[in-house]
Amino acid sequence: MTRDPQYGPVLAVGAGGTDVESLGRVVVSVAPIDQETAAELAAEAGIDIARDEVARTLVALGRAALEHPEIAEIDVNPLILSDEGSIAVDALVVVDRGGPT
Repeated sequence: MTRDPQYGPVLAVGAGGTDVESLGRVVVSVAPIDQETAAELAAEAGIDIARDEVARTLVALGRAALEHPEIAEIDVNPLILSDEGSIAVDALVVVDRGGPT
């Protein structure tokens, strides 16, 4: 998730773990999104395994971004998936404290 000055929170999802940028199947959407839309985004990104878990994660990230406008960016990579849930192995959360840029 990154916060666009014009559109607000923008979510991006792609398959490939740490190679996601080089694989080129990244799909974006403006938050908020619902579970169905998130599942469609995951499918467009080529995610087949545990797609519902990816969708739940996208919905949660979008909700966090909307509820906490001080969050400028959230990067989760990799996200380990199973039918029982998802685990963010590594994550970066950038908080804008309102200081000079």
